[in-house]
Amino acid sequence: MAKLLVVDDDADVRGLLRVTLAKLGHEITLAARGEEGLRLAASDSYDLIVLDLMMPDLDGHEVTRRLRADSKTQNTPILILTARAQTADFDAAVEAGADSYLAKPYDADILYRRVADLLKQSAERRQAAPGHNAQANLGRVTTVIGLRGGTGTTTCAITLAGARLRAGRRVCLVDLSPSGGHVSLHLRLPVPVSWANLPAAPDSTTVAHHLLRHDSGLLVLAAPAQPVRAGLAAPTFRAVLDALLVFFTDVIVDAAPTLDEATWTALGASEQVLVVCTPEVCAVHTAVGILQVLASARPSGGLAYTVLNHVSPEHNLPLSAVEKALGGPPRLVIPYDRQQPLALTQGAPLIFAQPGALLPAALGAFALSLREAA
Repeated sequence: MAKLLVVDDDADVRGLLRVTLAKLGHEITLAARGEEGLRLAASDSYDLIVLDLMMPDLDGHEVTRRLRADSKTQNTPILILTARAQTADFDAAVEAGADSYLAKPYDADILYRRVADLLKQSAERRQAAPGHNAQANLGRVTTVIGLRGGTGTTTCAITLAGARLRAGRRVCLVDLSPSGGHVSLHLRLPVPVSWANLPAAPDSTTVAHHLLRHDSGLLVLAAPAQPVRAGLAAPTFRAVLDALLVFFTDVIVDAAPTLDEATWTALGASEQVLVVCTPEVCAVHTAVGILQVLASARPSGGLAYTVLNHVSPEHNLPLSAVEKALGGPPRLVIPYDRQQPLALTQGAPLIFAQPGALLPAALGAFALSLREAA
């Protein structure tokens, strides 16, 4: 059982949250104003604070800032639960120091999963060693890499991110391609800002202002719409990851088509790497090379999985030949999905438009099994 503090000026919402969260076996304390919530948080220890934004005395952003400024509550997870769902509100919540953001009306199952995730973070923060920055590195990085066009790497990255988002995770998808971002094309997402606009040493506020929101709720750090001469420098992308990992449980990286500094940094930070190839000689050869590089560069730095993705109905290589080249069977074989070409044309990824289709069903289940096993 955990101790939760709910701060909301609406008596009906407070009552509903008390009943809803008590079903999980938690002890619930209620506050009707921001100042009251701050007094309660200072007088007792809570595992999670659920906080409204719009309150008559102090708004949720100010309450969050004060909680983060107090050594007693600076590491307590904060879930913003509000009817305000504009991008500016989300950005302000990230800047203030909130850990998660859920819009009203909310789905009870998603609320349960968010609470479970945040309580897990609360336990991790309490167990952090003295002197350790308990807010850093609470999320997990997964990199999807192919280094060869036409393997469906971006499709896999979007599907992976979408599957975890649908499971109630807080997910950010990062497109590292310097040759014109494909994630934004797949999502039909305008790119007013991208990582190319970031300063050399970005902080969490700056990174938050460069995130784009898809209609699904997925947050994206987009690649520039037009090709640029070089990707992000390693120190810059390390700072970006540090900022993202404070807020997101999952950071999915769609790697650049070359081992540039940012991609190398992502690989080093990843708990899991998905190496995507198609049943074609050059793609399998490239995948073998990537696996060899990972084995030498990351001897104990997480797990690498080979994903064999059928992007057409024709098989240029039989599975036995692929397995021989890879030194074993791929961790996942994605069947050809005839819906995928149409999804690309319409800018409607299957994980959001048709989650039961072959591709999202196969990769989505795999994505969640990886996350739970990590």
